[in-house]
Amino acid sequence: AFLYFAQQPGMQLTADTDPAGGIPNDRFGQFGSDNGEAYESQANDSAKYADAYPDGYTPKIQAAGSAMRITPIFQLDELRAQHPDKANFLEDVLIPMSIQALTRTFSLNYPSPSPLLFPRKCKTRLNWSSGQMECQELFSEGDQACSGTFIPSYMFDESEVCSGSRPGDCRVIPKGEGAPDTDFVLIVSANGGPNCDPTGASESAQGGSCIRDDATGRPVAGFIDFCPESISTEMAEFEQKLDLAVHEMLHAIVFEPSLFESFRDASGNPYPQPIITQIDPVTGREKRLVATPK
Repeated sequence: AFLYFAQQPGMQLTADTDPAGGIPNDRFGQFGSDNGEAYESQANDSAKYADAYPDGYTPKIQAAGSAMRITPIFQLDELRAQHPDKANFLEDVLIPMSIQALTRTFSLNYPSPSPLLFPRKCKTRLNWSSGQMECQELFSEGDQACSGTFIPSYMFDESEVCSGSRPGDCRVIPKGEGAPDTDFVLIVSANGGPNCDPTGASESAQGGSCIRDDATGRPVAGFIDFCPESISTEMAEFEQKLDLAVHEMLHAIVFEPSLFESFRDASGNPYPQPIITQIDPVTGREKRLVATPK
């Protein structure tokens, strides 16, 4: 299994991007002052957050190939109970606009089949003397958690579980409905943790991948978890929050240390030395760099 990256068979990154943040150089395209005014005018009315989006919006940058389809799953019950305005802001404004920024940049040569379903992992395998192998016990859905979040049961494919009393004594656990027209599922939460600043003075969120496609190694599920205290619905801080969300979503989709050594070139071959290690002569600290063709 491997991850396709950049101009490779599985995933493409268009050239017109900001290397620092992965956001298109025109940043928000037509999301300019008009959108800002619309958002500001509705800042205290969560039911109208969606009005921040201009009608007929056409991105200035189009991803080549099949634009990556990202479906968010929100797990914000605790945040909604305490700060419904923040929960609405994440659901209706920040995450949709972050997804739009990324889907304008990434495309896939091999989109996921619809609906997207995840395999249930086998915990205990049976090996019969005949050579036949069966699964006696599956990992629970809780065992297949995505960081501090969980994968909903409807996202799992069907799986066969066998009793072990004799070969072939099995039953099928039915599949869920999955996520239609989706290449990547993003679990959005605001659970926070020990690294969060309780004052909310510093921005904090964490993102990463948790399920990869068996055929390509490409992440198909990941998470972004916000520190509740750092979520601000103030328009003056919106661009900063958008940058943060896109940055963490990039970790979930592609740019995560555990994925670096799986990067492949345009022909599907592994890079001879994707990770370059250097020692800073001044600080003595080790730096790890990812090397890919220009």
